[in-house]
Amino acid sequence: RLTHRLKRGFHEMTRQLIEQRARERDMRDGHPCDRRHGGPLQGRRDRPEPLQILNPVAEKLFYADAHLRKFTARVLSCKESGRLFAVTLDRTAFFPEGGGQSGDIGTLGGARVTDTREERGEILHFCDAPLVPGAEVTGELDWETRFARMQIHSAEHLVSGHAHALWGCGN
Repeated sequence: RLTHRLKRGFHEMTRQLIEQRARERDMRDGHPCDRRHGGPLQGRRDRPEPLQILNPVAEKLFYADAHLRKFTARVLSCKESGRLFAVTLDRTAFFPEGGGQSGDIGTLGGARVTDTREERGEILHFCDAPLVPGAEVTGELDWETRFARMQIHSAEHLVSGHAHALWGCGN
């Protein structure tokens, strides 16, 4: 009986959480977890410094299809950032860091994407090689990593949701 209630409640809770997170992301820069922990760069010395890149907001393909593995996009900008290159696209399936979840990794136009972050409303893809602005590129997610993170993230929501329902614990 409890298993049936958990299964039924899981689907509705997941749908509500996805809609809520999408609204939160669209309403403000960053995520509450980033602010609570002092920002996405705190304690991460291997990360490049934030950049000022002013481009149109990328179409977030991951909201329409969380299982999209490969896509094409146009490079809007490519700026050197330490040993990496911060690339913005007109559309992306790479999920940026947020909500306690690491940013996606994979490849973009032959370059390795080592991190993805959203800063000032823009999604930055940190690549190990430069990409040419204006070029059309193919992006491919490291699907094993993405899928494992999706499963872990969903499990964390289930556990914290039930802890809240049973014992009133906040998250």
